[in-house]
Amino acid sequence: MGSDRREEQPRVLLRQEVRRWEWVMLAVLVVAAFAVVWWIVTRNRSGSLLPMLPSTVFFAIFVLTLLRPKRVELRDTELVLRSAVRTRRVPYEEIVAVRGDIPSRIDWSTRLSVELRDGRSVAVPSTREPLTLVHELISERLSPS
Repeated sequence: MGSDRREEQPRVLLRQEVRRWEWVMLAVLVVAAFAVVWWIVTRNRSGSLLPMLPSTVFFAIFVLTLLRPKRVELRDTELVLRSAVRTRRVPYEEIVAVRGDIPSRIDWSTRLSVELRDGRSVAVPSTREPLTLVHELISERLSPS
């Protein structure tokens, strides 16, 4: 247990910056939401906010996915994938392969996933680093088997 404390600092790969169009879309949705609420409240329609529940849930999910603090941590013994909702720890010995979404062409791929011994596949979040570098960093930590 003490070896965890002495573990070398993990290599942290942060998510991509939020793009301008995503900020604009967020601003438009916030203004639209306030306008609809204002319109309902000024019309004195009590109980009329319930139909807005689906759009409110959609808005909350959109904001979470846009502003999520996604990151990939390359530790000594495990790959840690963090998102706004979940942290997934994948020991390197459980990883069979690291693949891109375009078979045998990692330089053409846009997404990475790691295949586990039990047949499941786990998506690796996008980061600021090039996909080929992320693939290389994860692959070099896998034990040869």
